[in-house]
Amino acid sequence: MVSSQTLSFNEKNSEKSSLLRFVFLAAIVLWCAIPLSPNTVDSDFWGHVTYGQDTLEHGVAETATYTFTAQGYPWINHEHLSEIIFAMGVNHLGVESLLVLKAVLGCGVLLLMIRHGLQQKVHSIILGSVCVIVAINLSYYWGLRPHVLTFTFFALLITLTDWCFAGWSGRWNLPWPDSPASTDRQLSTQRLYGLWLCPPLLCIWANTHGGFLAGLAVFIAILSCRAVEIFAVGKEGRGRIIVHLICLIGVGIGATFVNPHGMQLHSWLVDSLGVPRPEIQEWHPPDLFTADALKTWLLFGFLGVGFIFSRQPRDFTQLIVIGLVLTQALSHQRHMPFVALLFGFWLPVHLESIWQRLRAEIRIPDDLRFSPSTSAVACLLLLVMAASFAGQVGRRLGSLGVRRDAYPVSAVQYMADQGLAGKLVVSGRWAQYALGVMGARKPGDSGVEVAFDGRFRTCYPQEVVDLHFDFFVGNGGPAQRYRSPDSPPTDPKRILMSHQPDLVLLNRGQQHAANVMRTAKSDWVLLYQDELAELWGRAQEFDREASPRYIPKSRRVIGLTKQHGTVPWPAAPRMRLSGDLALAP
Repeated sequence: MVSSQTLSFNEKNSEKSSLLRFVFLAAIVLWCAIPLSPNTVDSDFWGHVTYGQDTLEHGVAETATYTFTAQGYPWINHEHLSEIIFAMGVNHLGVESLLVLKAVLGCGVLLLMIRHGLQQKVHSIILGSVCVIVAINLSYYWGLRPHVLTFTFFALLITLTDWCFAGWSGRWNLPWPDSPASTDRQLSTQRLYGLWLCPPLLCIWANTHGGFLAGLAVFIAILSCRAVEIFAVGKEGRGRIIVHLICLIGVGIGATFVNPHGMQLHSWLVDSLGVPRPEIQEWHPPDLFTADALKTWLLFGFLGVGFIFSRQPRDFTQLIVIGLVLTQALSHQRHMPFVALLFGFWLPVHLESIWQRLRAEIRIPDDLRFSPSTSAVACLLLLVMAASFAGQVGRRLGSLGVRRDAYPVSAVQYMADQGLAGKLVVSGRWAQYALGVMGARKPGDSGVEVAFDGRFRTCYPQEVVDLHFDFFVGNGGPAQRYRSPDSPPTDPKRILMSHQPDLVLLNRGQQHAANVMRTAKSDWVLLYQDELAELWGRAQEFDREASPRYIPKSRRVIGLTKQHGTVPWPAAPRMRLSGDLALAP
């Protein structure tokens, strides 16, 4: 027989029940912090830190830097504020501080979802399940990239607009704010003034990452749909609120023009988004027929079940926004995190409705009860699990390693040992690593300039993009690379002659580029080779004894040495006491 001194796991007023629910949700958030704490380095991270340090010292650059193919070409740096944050973190607290910041932001987003769900009286187990689904779908995108701030701002935008429109329902029958019949102060139009916090948010966002366009589009969609709902109600005073929302849309748009580039940022983004990017995997449609796509199907499945079978009123605005975002995500997988975030905020209440129906049909008690001893044991187990999860997160946050089998650590060290600098043709994935650890930071310094890097069209014209992919990809097809109507015929060797590069650093797995270099042996000489990388130098500079840059065969390293293990970021070459360079560990 169950004791009269029982407690509920669900949600009511018991202090013990609240504690158990708190510990359960805390354990879930800490588990979710594991997939949200990847400590693998992003190929663009070196560049972000370097550009941020340059911005702190010299201000926002207006033309391309660290490149010899686009000198003087306008650079629309839509990530300068993110890069300043990265640079300050590395300069003052170390790169580990950015890993911590990234994990904190991820957990903060989940806590916003949990808070929103608890306000809607959603069951803790449903909230925990939703957090898990969201976390595993965000994991791939939650690296040290400016995108993390975009997703955080998006979550803040949804939180703010949901609060301002709290109590409004869709189906064209929203309860009219301030009506005599309404006693719920949540429906007061006073909350709408909170929407004026959105323009400053959009302003900061526009200086952080180009993803602000997604946030601006969602902001416009939400306010426009609410205005349509208000118009459909047909009550007195609707004009005042509609004008208010229209003004907010205008101010929100205007706020995004407060950036170092002004209107040029928007015109560049519009032009850039209109050009296909098959060279970048994230701009491809999601592949829904792989094992990795199971998490996406899980998200889609719960999304569909929630809206189809829920007995909660479907919010007109939410349906429109989810439809728009989902359309973009199915075209470009980089938008999938926005779908996951909307799911985390808007679907729990519908899943709760389905759970309540199921519970009534299979006659599960409204209030599952546990004895005090059972609850204590459950709480203790959850605390142990939470501590274990926290330990795993802590280990992930302790270091950022650079894999030798992914980045040319040994090849770059060889370059430093031999004093090799100048114009470097390098794989786009390695370019920002090269310029980050070997780029000339100030006039007069020796260092490398790259032909092309991950900034892509932000500071490179299409002709330079063509040079790069002619060499590394070849002719290809529309699925591999984009060629404009004005692009010249494919010429893989054109990059070896344009602007007279000194060095070529390539991944041996890039067969097209490797084959091109083997057909150019009359003009180029192999200086270094390991299992991962090849370094070629212009023959007239490095293979002629009369040249001051001559490297005799005894100093060339040609082999297939395995590249394994990791080195701490930034994996820069080390200095000998004499001032020369020594091999990095």
